[in-house]
Amino acid sequence: MKKIITLNKPFMETVPQHTTLFTQIDVNKETITWFLRQFSGIYAFTKGIDNQFDADLCGFVNSSMLKIDRGCPFLLENFLNDELLPVDDSIKYFENAIIKGYCISAVINPHYIHKYDSMMLNEHNILLNGFDQEKQIFYGNDFFPPSYTYRSVDISYKEFFEAFQNREKKYSIGFIKRRKMERVPSYDEFKETMIFVLNNLLSSNYKINNPYYPIAYEIRKEGNSGFLKTNQIWKGLDVYLGFAEKVDNIPNKFWAMLRDSKRLLQYASSILKINDEYYKNIQKQYFVLIEKLSMLVMLNIKYSVSKKIDILKKMRILLYESRDIERNIIIKLLELLK
Repeated sequence: MKKIITLNKPFMETVPQHTTLFTQIDVNKETITWFLRQFSGIYAFTKGIDNQFDADLCGFVNSSMLKIDRGCPFLLENFLNDELLPVDDSIKYFENAIIKGYCISAVINPHYIHKYDSMMLNEHNILLNGFDQEKQIFYGNDFFPPSYTYRSVDISYKEFFEAFQNREKKYSIGFIKRRKMERVPSYDEFKETMIFVLNNLLSSNYKINNPYYPIAYEIRKEGNSGFLKTNQIWKGLDVYLGFAEKVDNIPNKFWAMLRDSKRLLQYASSILKINDEYYKNIQKQYFVLIEKLSMLVMLNIKYSVSKKIDILKKMRILLYESRDIERNIIIKLLELLK
């Protein structure tokens, strides 16, 4: 028997947690209101960071640190402690879950799966969306070499369970299935959310009202706001560039997450019902902004290889050009919406 669950082309591919979510859900008029609240900004907090590099960045991290999939209205999720997994019949358990329409999110040790390479030292979150009993394989999705783009490969049952059983830490296994929203937000609710989000990008008084953020209480304790002011975001990234000169490599997730959050805002702005000539210009400005942020992503990769300081200087120029463009977009959009 063979079963494969069709996945979406992910809107965001910055980190495995986000990519898994976007394989299940499209960004469209029905889902955009929820996505805007989750992905339209960058977060800042210092508690809960288990990474000294991020901690040294004054707590400047992105929302990949937050488990945004919990409480998602488009997903049916069940989590199982691995100790409860049937020892003698784990393969059958996973196959039955996939037959019932559940993808399986599991943390594995990549050293035991030959499709990864020796450079991938950390444990990885892999998404299983199918199996073939005759070939004795699962279909697993992750950022596989040599391209390190998110894609599907076949993994033998033997390799998968060796990788699964040899993790250093124990994690719950996620069983994920799409579900329809009980109620689709109205256009007025979407518009209200858009105004809320745009104001947050210009204000330091963001109120966290989503009970599903496990770290929201830590942010409140510290007195930090969720979204940073627009100027603070760019300033934090500028500090990050200065810090980059002292390290061997720069994680690309900051820049990619920033670019993708603006792609989300661009899509949201494109479906607003605004009858104004300048509205068309805003769309053009968004594409310019996204292009500049995409260039930042590419320059970041080049710097990781060459370590040339001139590249960091170019990144700073692009950074502040992007800041000014976004600020103009937000101010004009808010004027049109009000």
